[in-house]
Formats: sequence, C-alpha cells, structure tokens
Amino acid sequence: MPGMTGFEVTKKLKSDFDTSHIPIILLTALSSPEKHLEGIEAGADAYIAKPFSVKLLLARVFRLIEQRDKLREKFSSEPGIVRPAMCTLTGIKNLQIGWLPSLNRTSPGLNSLLMSLRR
Repeated sequence: MPGMTGFEVTKKLKSDFDTSHIPIILLTALSSPEKHLEGIEAGADAYIAKPFSVKLLLARVFRLIEQRDKLREKFSSEPGIVRPAMCTLTGIKNLQIGWLPSLNRTSPGLNSLLMSLRR
C-alpha cells in the first residue's frame, strides 16, 4: 500500500473517535506471529493471513456486523429501538459479489458458497 502500511492506517482510524467504531480486518501476506500481534495491537478487529479461506473471511465479516448490531441495540438511546445499520447481513448477502472469485481461486466449494450468498 503506497504511503502507509495497513498497521498505520489501522492505528490512525482506531485513534480517531469518528472512525474508531469501524471494524477493520487486515488481510495480509504477513503471516508471522509478530506481525499478527502488531496488527491486533494496532486495533484490527481481525487479522487474516494469505492464503486465506473465503469462508473464514465471510464468517468474520458476518460476526463483526452482528456484534456491531448488538452493540447498537444495547446502547441505543431509546431501549428497544434499533436504528438501521449502513451495512446489514441481508444487504451483504444481496450484493453482487463478483469480486470474490478473484480473492481465492483455489478454494474448493467457492461456487456453491457464492450461490448460497446470492439467495
């Protein structure tokens, strides 16, 4: 990434109150335990090393969104009222996800996973 490392971007986003709530998943070729620790200490919500499993990536994305939705519901100013999220699980499943095959072309069962998400 030109100009800044992923760790630097993560630290910058997580140190700013206006952006600190945004979930960050570092998807990286840096797979050493030291780099993993550096990513988590920078504030990343997840650290996934390449080669990676698309299923793992999607599971982590869905869990992060669910966690944010639960927090939003719990800390809503009016109990019982949940304001719509900018990005929901239903919205993600309805996305045209043509970019996913290029992420991991060797993943067995990728086509069936993509088909199930489009439903």
